[in-house]
Amino acid sequence: MKIFATVIFILFSFTLISNAEPSAEKIRFDKDIFGNFKKEADNGDVDSMWTVGNAYLYGNYSHLEQNISEGIKWHLKAANMGGFLSQYTLFEVYASGEYVPQDLVEAAKWLSKVGEQMQPLGQLSIGIRFFEGNGVNKDDTEAVRWFRKAAEKGIAEGQSRLCGAYALGKGVSMDYKEAAKWARKSAEQGDKVGQSFLAFFYANGYGVAEDYVLSYMWYNILAANGVEKGREDKNIISEKMTKEQIAEAQKMSREWMAKHSEKE
Repeated sequence: MKIFATVIFILFSFTLISNAEPSAEKIRFDKDIFGNFKKEADNGDVDSMWTVGNAYLYGNYSHLEQNISEGIKWHLKAANMGGFLSQYTLFEVYASGEYVPQDLVEAAKWLSKVGEQMQPLGQLSIGIRFFEGNGVNKDDTEAVRWFRKAAEKGIAEGQSRLCGAYALGKGVSMDYKEAAKWARKSAEQGDKVGQSFLAFFYANGYGVAEDYVLSYMWYNILAANGVEKGREDKNIISEKMTKEQIAEAQKMSREWMAKHSEKE
């Protein structure tokens, strides 16, 4: 019943409101729907609190006038009880400054709470928001915290972004060994950024022993997957290698690609 009512609410939320006065039947219908949600919200249901909060915040029920402070009150109540939807709503409200004065610190607080309930890909996206300053103040340290969460759950982009953070000293102390560790994890999953980092590290001995064969191997894999820079760097590194080393690197790259194409 609650799911059905939620669907009805969402449909009404996205319907263009006519300038005409709502009919008595429409007002009665809205009162009934809202009343059901309000009852559930009063009983502590966080999803219903989100719905009630939106009803006041956006004024999208015919019998209710918009009441932003009442809407924020309901969202805060739900959010403090762990309500994911209200936490995200509060992030959007404070990030945009549309309904309340913009407050990126408050937005960051609620975005972080949202992240704690998200799956790894969602946590990666939160890290990117902090890294880019999208809806929050740019914060490399906070970005790294979320990249690490995603990386430790096996998300390749999280691993390559964490590699970049260590390689550049963004949000963490520069540490090439740690950067190479995460580059390798990412590269083995086929992430091109991770592969680029790892090839560069092997070419220059950053965080790993200098190894032109392995560097060529990764550049060759990048080139085979359409990365022009990989082809260029492969040719540069080949000038420092013997024919036997190049042949070995090519063999290794073919074997790696064959092995990973079987997994797909």
